[in-house]
Amino acid sequence: MKNSKIEELTNLFKAGNLEEAEKQTLDALKINADSSELNFLLGDIYSKEQQWGNAANQFRKVRELDPKNKEAETRIKMISAIFNFFNPDQFNP
Repeated sequence: MKNSKIEELTNLFKAGNLEEAEKQTLDALKINADSSELNFLLGDIYSKEQQWGNAANQFRKVRELDPKNKEAETRIKMISAIFNFFNPDQFNP
């Protein structure tokens, strides 16, 4: 995958055009499923959309493709913290 395409997709994401960024990233992954950069970007898109399960799966895929990717590990831990959040006041009005 050319860096210019990844840059283009990243710019769509940063501009807040999540729907188009997601669509184009998924299309790019059909061609290059083993791109850790594309999988990471899709994880970021899913995170921004609060699709936590999908985001976690993408970051796990990145870790599988690139075991030394510390940022993917950090994102997985962050999502786990979101899943494990517990507020006792929520149950004690």
